[in-house]
Amino acid sequence: MINDNPQIQISSGIVTTRRDRGKTPYIPYKQSQTYFVCDLCQVKFENKEQRWQHIMKNHPAEQPKIFLNGIKQDDKSLIEIFRVINEESIEIQSADSYSLNNNYQTEKDLKAALSNISYGIHKILLIKHQKNKTTEEAEYTFDFKIPNKIELEKVDNLFFQVVGNTKLHIDVINKFQSKVKEFKTTKFYTSALSNYLYGVLAKDQCGSTSLPYKAFKEKYNESLELLKKFDTDLSNNIVNIINLNFNNFQNFNENIILKDNSHISLVIEKLKNPLRQDSERKEIENQITKSINTNNNEEGDGVIPVDDATKLIYDWAIMSAEDRINLIEELEKFILKNNHSITDKTKTKILIIEMANEKKVDAKWKDKFDKYCRELTSDRACAEWLIKK
Repeated sequence: MINDNPQIQISSGIVTTRRDRGKTPYIPYKQSQTYFVCDLCQVKFENKEQRWQHIMKNHPAEQPKIFLNGIKQDDKSLIEIFRVINEESIEIQSADSYSLNNNYQTEKDLKAALSNISYGIHKILLIKHQKNKTTEEAEYTFDFKIPNKIELEKVDNLFFQVVGNTKLHIDVINKFQSKVKEFKTTKFYTSALSNYLYGVLAKDQCGSTSLPYKAFKEKYNESLELLKKFDTDLSNNIVNIINLNFNNFQNFNENIILKDNSHISLVIEKLKNPLRQDSERKEIENQITKSINTNNNEEGDGVIPVDDATKLIYDWAIMSAEDRINLIEELEKFILKNNHSITDKTKTKILIIEMANEKKVDAKWKDKFDKYCRELTSDRACAEWLIKK
């Protein structure tokens, strides 16, 4: 079965998910606020209703429009659907007539029907009747490719059985693809999982891959674009790992991971703002220590491979700043090497800035702080906390 509340741990180059967390003591942590963002102007709101009222008031449609999870859909292209649509996530603007596959129905019935479709191409026609007896129309073409739930669970189980218990190699990926081939409804999902694994091999230049190093970005992005359309614990975890890899801190799926109080959420919190107050920093580090101790006493369930650089940075991040100071030369050598990506170097600089910020009275550390802050001035991943510096 797919995990409901996975917990992530990295050890020896792999991210571990864990189940059966009922006995794990929960220590409250002040988490980041989850916002609902207007897809049209990027303004943030505390709930869906506020966002929808904003859209209706500030972005009135000239013709009917349909939104899924607050994102306006394009009536000019094929809309692929890979997960069940929740009725509450469907919002329709400026329409008073609704049709699904040429069958007219109410707005409520249309939403209910869309939430129950799993396969095939379906046409949605929205009509707005004007006072001058003219009409505005918008036609959408939805291509539903929602995998069978049982097949999806089998693919996830095979991923951990085949990939999660051995050293990653091209032969391991081939074996995984061979075993999941029979699950026809999951072909896009398994393709995305495979692309992630190809990306790990490309970045590490290992496992008999023929891909060049630079191909890891392409493979990670191909995987990300598909996996973010699914809703399994495995897909959500890999999406978060890729976003961490690319320093897409704001795209981190807080609803899935942060509520678990797991390592990766706390690492993201560190990297999002290395200049946080001492009390906040100590609270995060206490949570990491508690999580590590808990994980060491639990039995593992499966692993998600990660590239060596991500694993190394992750290990540095879960250390206390005091322990990491002893490895400062190692971190700075990492930054100077040509075989590491810019995003990985950025994360390493952020960790050095965090250490330097704690050594405010030390001239040497102040120089390091200033140096790396200057270098990160134009880095979009650091814009939020650098502006507040």
